[in-house]
Amino acid sequence: MRIKVKIAENNRPFEIHYVDAEAESTVDTFLNGLVMKKLIHVNGMNNFTCSGYKKSELRIQKLEELFSAGSKIKLTSPAATLTLTLKGGAEEQVHHWLFDYSEFIRMTHYYYDTTVKENIAPDTVFFIQHNYDKVLARYSNRHLDFYYMDNHFEALTDGRLPTPNMKIHFKSREELSKDELKWMRSISFPDKLPKNPVLAGKEIKSQQDIDEATVLLHRIITIIGRFGRAGEPLKKSETDYPSYVQVGEASTIGYVSLKQLQKLN
Repeated sequence: MRIKVKIAENNRPFEIHYVDAEAESTVDTFLNGLVMKKLIHVNGMNNFTCSGYKKSELRIQKLEELFSAGSKIKLTSPAATLTLTLKGGAEEQVHHWLFDYSEFIRMTHYYYDTTVKENIAPDTVFFIQHNYDKVLARYSNRHLDFYYMDNHFEALTDGRLPTPNMKIHFKSREELSKDELKWMRSISFPDKLPKNPVLAGKEIKSQQDIDEATVLLHRIITIIGRFGRAGEPLKKSETDYPSYVQVGEASTIGYVSLKQLQKLN
């Protein structure tokens, strides 16, 4: 079964995660799994209670029995509240907000914190090569455009702006539309700063799509961070692009020239 876990701990913003569990698993086994994933603290694991159950009974209760009375269960302790919602049905399972966006959200916050400190010229183009993919990313203050190089290289290098394969907007809470705000609240706490990511141009069909966006963001952050630590400003150029190139397990960060990209293409 797939369970939406909303975690509200004292003095921390709430988090939402989606966890797969066996129907015959006990509550104790399920909570141990959350501890192993570092979603909750081990110290308070034995203090959770649930309406209708004694504390000793709750720990040995099977999940399928726990949800037999309804699709939403609340576990409470002095330190935290867990709201467990059973997600069912094939159509609902594939809905994009049931995927795990936690790492993607963390990376978008990290991206904001990194870029806000740097002076990056609008329309700076980054080059990323990893897992046999060659991707160009065009930077803007409030969004990133990603292009697969095999499809868009000529258009990008002669000044045209083709439709990106994927775009990530970064919006403040006030800038989110009603639907975007609803979606953001389903996966994280909307931030008042422009840290809230809105994906466009790419239909999210699987967890792999989200993970790909997360990795691409991480590559951009790595490039910016490496140049920043070296005290070397990123330069916007029509002939040299800040780059992250991974071949096997080795990676190189620097600049790649237009001539080199033309050979790759």
